[in-house]
Amino acid sequence: MKKALDTPGLSRYKGASRADGPLEIKRKELFIAKEKTPNYSPAQEQVIRDVFAAKGSALTFEDCAVIAARPDMFDADGNARKPRSIAAKISRMDDVAYKAKEPTRKDGSEIAKKADLVKAIAAGAGVSLASLDGLEKAPRETLVTLRNAVVNG
Repeated sequence: MKKALDTPGLSRYKGASRADGPLEIKRKELFIAKEKTPNYSPAQEQVIRDVFAAKGSALTFEDCAVIAARPDMFDADGNARKPRSIAAKISRMDDVAYKAKEPTRKDGSEIAKKADLVKAIAAGAGVSLASLDGLEKAPRETLVTLRNAVVNG
């Protein structure tokens, strides 16, 4: 029994075979260079540079929210830009620095690898790291409690 893909003229390209012309034309159309329109005008880029110069240090996400709220930073349709859009633009600009937000856990505590917690426990208890082999498989909350008890107690 023949499959539908084995019959001539049928393929997985919506009924067009590879020898058909329309498929080749569609492929060529994908590679036609289109004229790029900039999302940010030079004046808007200068606003970002001015805010960076006034702050004197790397811009943060909160700074992006302030920049996005400015009326001179609206897009071509008159809509306010999102702070993530401003942050993405800053990251592509060579003369402006952006400092990403430090990652935190959902509960607000620091992010630490279990291996680092085990190293801190070993250092606080004064034992070798090899003697605590397998401890990194314990739950994170248990390791944090043990580290706090060993280091602080």
